[in-house]
Amino acid sequence: MLVTNNIGEVVSIKLVSGEEIIGKLEKSDDQTVMLHKPLLLLMTKDGPAFHPYMVTTDIMKENPKISFAKHTIVATAIPLSDFSEAYIEATEPSRIEQVKKPGLILPH
Repeated sequence: MLVTNNIGEVVSIKLVSGEEIIGKLEKSDDQTVMLHKPLLLLMTKDGPAFHPYMVTTDIMKENPKISFAKHTIVATAIPLSDFSEAYIEATEPSRIEQVKKPGLILPH
């Protein structure tokens, strides 16, 4: 079902709910796909933006992995290089800017 099995590769998944998630592939088995620092892709008036997939856990620091049940995934793909690069910029510790107030994580 996955377009790649390369651990650490940036992938996009589309859920049955319509949400599009981008993250690094951490693990895949018969039942689940685990992504490292999964971010939700949002369309804003200024264009695409990222937001943490779950706001009730700190996916950027303490709990960076989330498992998705395979039966909830309708599509997987390798994202365009612009999205992969923006994802890496948004999630690598050395590239994250301090956010002074809650909001979207936008690529620079």
